[in-house]
Amino acid sequence: RLFNYGIGIHLLQSEDPHSMPGKTEINPKHNHISFQCESMVAVERRLKELDIPYIQRCVEEGGIYVDQIFFHDPDGFMIEICNCDNLPVIPLADHTFTMAACKRVVAVKQQQKPLPVQAPPLPTTATASAAQCVPSASKAMQRVGGEEAAHVSCA
Repeated sequence: RLFNYGIGIHLLQSEDPHSMPGKTEINPKHNHISFQCESMVAVERRLKELDIPYIQRCVEEGGIYVDQIFFHDPDGFMIEICNCDNLPVIPLADHTFTMAACKRVVAVKQQQKPLPVQAPPLPTTATASAAQCVPSASKAMQRVGGEEAAHVSCA
């Protein structure tokens, strides 16, 4: 189990691996888990080396571009790899991770004041589902304007 900011990830092993659901089409709108990477080129090269089918997308919101690669893991779960560190840092309200951070914000220059998060904090017993946000491991906590902040990736 991995726990961070009130979000829990549970990794489970199937008692009957032969009854696992099969892979479906690669559709970015289906349930998936997202990971941030440092090099999209390296990820794409490795997927090609392993002959793993994937699709690429580039999304733009408010002048911010995020590259995405979607593929299935060996168990059939869809995975997204992205360079989500392009997204702005969003302050944590009361040092508690809130789901309002899932909404991507428009471009915020480093010199500007960060956008406030308006939603109430989640209880500390909340667990993650495939569509929740998780803080980036590489830049998990930074200081912005004297307040703690974290990068988030929305799956």
